[in-house]
Amino acid sequence: METDQTQEQPATTAPDAGTTVGTSGREARLFSQVEVDRIIRERLDRQARTLASQAEKERGTAEVAIANERQQLIDELEQHRSEVIQLKATADRVRRYEEALALYAKTLKANVPQHVLTLVERLDLAEQLEYLTAHREVVSTTSPPRTAPDINAAGGRASPVQDPKQREQEIRQRYRLK
Repeated sequence: METDQTQEQPATTAPDAGTTVGTSGREARLFSQVEVDRIIRERLDRQARTLASQAEKERGTAEVAIANERQQLIDELEQHRSEVIQLKATADRVRRYEEALALYAKTLKANVPQHVLTLVERLDLAEQLEYLTAHREVVSTTSPPRTAPDINAAGGRASPVQDPKQREQEIRQRYRLK
């Protein structure tokens, strides 16, 4: 057990029953079995209390860590729940927009020739709308006929002169006629 309790050399028994005298002159104490058992029991009890105390501290630390981790998971769960609610609302709004755009695309396709419509329908909804709005006048069968602009019109606006004689004079000046 302890190093001071062991003997370096053989000893002879002295008049006291509990001590021996060695050749080096030092006295070493001899312990009875009861004393050795008591010392060992005290050390074992001390070690058990130390280990129990350490285990209790580690258990408390682990419980705190588990509680912190649980709180983090609860916070993340609440955050994910709020995100899911927002995403559901957004998905509903997107669905409504998609329905409205599909209806608008249907109205745009109503005047498109069949051969163009076959090609347009292969595109997704956004591409269909982009194409049909960009080429509305070209692909529509009901677009107004293209005509040359009226060169006699006053720059696309009506003449402010209402009197026929004044109108004639205005035209002669504009076209430099006599």
